[in-house]
Amino acid sequence: MSASADHAATVMQETLSGIPTNDLIAELATREGVELYQVKDEEKYIVQKIWNDGNGFIAQTLESYEGPIRIITVVDP
Repeated sequence: MSASADHAATVMQETLSGIPTNDLIAELATREGVELYQVKDEEKYIVQKIWNDGNGFIAQTLESYEGPIRIITVVDP
């Protein structure tokens, strides 16, 4: 990266670090391809990755917890 690009990245990081997390989440939730899910107290959630290896489907659990929690998904174009 060039010196000017490094400087711009540093300035942007410093700017973002001063913004409260809740504000960043609220902004992200308004973007195209982004979904925000709320898991309330006493509710549980599980995140799995499922694929076919040619012999059948395989499921890998990535996370499994109890709320409260916010889950943000970003779909790449």
